[in-house]
Amino acid sequence: MQFTPETWTELDWFNSNAFKRTVAVYLFVLIWLLTELNTFFLKHVFAVDTKHSVVFWRIILIALISAPSIRQFYIYATDPLVKRLGMQCWVYCAVTALEAAICVKFGRHMFPNLPIYPIIAWIGFLVRSPVFCSLFNSFCSISFSKSCMGR
Repeated sequence: MQFTPETWTELDWFNSNAFKRTVAVYLFVLIWLLTELNTFFLKHVFAVDTKHSVVFWRIILIALISAPSIRQFYIYATDPLVKRLGMQCWVYCAVTALEAAICVKFGRHMFPNLPIYPIIAWIGFLVRSPVFCSLFNSFCSISFSKSCMGR
């Protein structure tokens, strides 16, 4: 019996020559962070215990939805012949956006007098952080490949 694939597909997310890939990695990290943030806020807003089975099954559902959507997103980001994002990836983005909207709608009463400036600052930080990390990884990739070629 064989429990591993016959062949492995090599994935290269960090091609520093493609601006589309850098933006794709940025969006991937941003959506993933939003999904993780939704997990916390849904538990907090609806006062669900961490050990409740709904929390466990939600995480399993997100994992099952995100597995094929990550592959579709990778193909869209790396293959120049692919012009449209896959349907499963759109479903994952819609679920993430819907969860975020639910958190905002039902969580607004929990923070009635919260000033808007810290929220804007955190959103700005979350938007800039993946950009910085993607550019830093691209820079390190270029530097590493140049140092390896010099040997």
